[in-house]
Amino acid sequence: NNEQHTTILISLFCAIIVQFIRNYRGKSVKDENWTLNKVISIMKARASEQGLSLAGIAQTAGMSPRTLLRRFHAAFGIGPMEYLQKLRVGNAVTLLKNTSLTNENIASQCGFYNASHMWRTFKRQMECTPSDIRRKYSS
Repeated sequence: NNEQHTTILISLFCAIIVQFIRNYRGKSVKDENWTLNKVISIMKARASEQGLSLAGIAQTAGMSPRTLLRRFHAAFGIGPMEYLQKLRVGNAVTLLKNTSLTNENIASQCGFYNASHMWRTFKRQMECTPSDIRRKYSS
């Protein structure tokens, strides 16, 4: 009698395990580097857009803002929005060096809200102004 109960319990346990295996729809594990490369590509392509947000970038990449922050900090030591500002500053420096566009036009093309916003970002990140960059490369 005990053997029958044991056999029945083992059979039920096996049937449950088989059902779990058949119905398991686990998330496919993505390579974190691939995901971060996707995020960086998105940021590079959309750096000139004003109002690009952490939530928007995270949603496009298919992760929560917190996960994006954590992964970005682990990989680069900075947050995604700081990285975005560095991209924008880099784009602005290129335009300052190679064009005669006004600071307002450059700010608009690089995703800053206005020339003042660009100026403050330059001072904070580069410890110089856009005009300093232009003077340095115009001589």
